[in-house]
Amino acid sequence: MDSTRSLKVCCGIWHQDVSSRSFKSCKLQGGASMDRTCLSSTSHRCLIGLRSGEFGGQVNTLSSLFLKTFLTHFRFVAGRIILLKEANAIRGYRCHVRVHMVYNNAQTARKRRKSKERTEDEEPSPLSKCSQVNLDTDLVDWRKPLAWQVGHLGEKYDTWVHQPVDRPIRLFGNYFLEASTKTSWYMVPVVWIPLVIYLSWYSYTTLGQETTRLFANTDYSILVHKYSFPFIFLMGMIMWTFLEYCIHRFVFHMRPPAHNYYLITIHFLLHGQHHKSPYDGSRLVFPPGLASVAIGGLYLLLTKIFPETLGVSLFVGGLFGYVVYDMIHYYLHYGSPKRNSYLYSLKAYHVKHHFEHQRAGFGITTTLWDRPFNTLIPEQTF
Repeated sequence: MDSTRSLKVCCGIWHQDVSSRSFKSCKLQGGASMDRTCLSSTSHRCLIGLRSGEFGGQVNTLSSLFLKTFLTHFRFVAGRIILLKEANAIRGYRCHVRVHMVYNNAQTARKRRKSKERTEDEEPSPLSKCSQVNLDTDLVDWRKPLAWQVGHLGEKYDTWVHQPVDRPIRLFGNYFLEASTKTSWYMVPVVWIPLVIYLSWYSYTTLGQETTRLFANTDYSILVHKYSFPFIFLMGMIMWTFLEYCIHRFVFHMRPPAHNYYLITIHFLLHGQHHKSPYDGSRLVFPPGLASVAIGGLYLLLTKIFPETLGVSLFVGGLFGYVVYDMIHYYLHYGSPKRNSYLYSLKAYHVKHHFEHQRAGFGITTTLWDRPFNTLIPEQTF
């Protein structure tokens, strides 16, 4: 039996014998047990209790002489100084344990409070705004490709396409045709950034030959120096933000006539499917094959309007702006920007566009062009 347990048994015998008024048994058993255990005991309750008269109320019926004799015997065996040291040591141990427990409790409470604050600060996920698809009552059959069904919705198409759902869309039954409409986000920089780098080098070195001039008229021209390339590149990026706004507003958000099956189908393939399933990660960026048609057209247009090298310089800035646009668009759907940051405001703005203001908020990388064209969404929080 260890010392702590022995002393507790000792005290148990003491209580039992006092209550049964068998002091002799108490003295013999309790005293003998205390002689062996008090010096090494780790239970300050018994030591301090005996020394402070904790059991006094239970021995009132005993003779004070017997009590004094027992206490004297106990102190003689244990020793007063040793008792004080051991009691103080045990008090210190209990104090350490109590302080440690209080510290742990404070840490736990602090963690719970921080966890609660984080929970309160977390915005509800935009996914919670998506509705569930009822396969039995929906206007289209989700078990079949949707591309050839939506054109039959007629007047109901506009309302249906702006009720977002959280599930992927299958457009075509043919595997290869379906795969051509899906793209991983990283394919955009992988395909287009090398072209941006090459055309930037080409434009800068060609401008360095000082053969590119911008003609104001037949008699006056301006030399386009190579050091103006960064400015032209930046102008190309700004040009893209305007094209981004116009394409998004006037092409992607056109209202196809309710009676025109083909225009409804084209609209759904271009942008309607994105509004119907805004978190389909495989269709948040443009497939390079399809994007190359529009990008090639922009290249031809700029090189016809401006001198070739100047047109290429503008084009490469616009191409880089497009890459930034696609990356930001993907991030606005799947990223978690820091509160009060620029990207946070853009994400809030775009969420509003998808779920509340489909006829406004057409800027993706910037809200610059929404302001003069009066399509700005006032509230940018969610």
